[in-house]
Amino acid sequence: MPALRLQQRAPGVTTLTFSLLPLTDVQLREIAGSRVPVDLAQRLEADALPPRFVASRALSLQNEGHPSPWWRVYLIIRERDQRIVGGCGFKSPLKDGRVDIQWVARSDG
Repeated sequence: MPALRLQQRAPGVTTLTFSLLPLTDVQLREIAGSRVPVDLAQRLEADALPPRFVASRALSLQNEGHPSPWWRVYLIIRERDQRIVGGCGFKSPLKDGRVDIQWVARSDG
């Protein structure tokens, strides 16, 4: 899945551009096991990975057969330096036409 690009714009503020990159199943298993995936460690800001329970929940939803959009977890990548500054994803599958989004990002972007 290709990265999704996001831009934050406000008058008089420098534009920040971010990409969303899906975590692989291997990376999810590493995080669920309280390990930092080796391939992400050098790009990772402190406390930017999704918590263990988020990865575990994603793997459970995947194993239950829910479609990928509802269990997939994404990394938030700051474009200017390719640093991982956070993560996001859906808290649960679509229900009654609604969905909750969970995210975490470093505030010093």
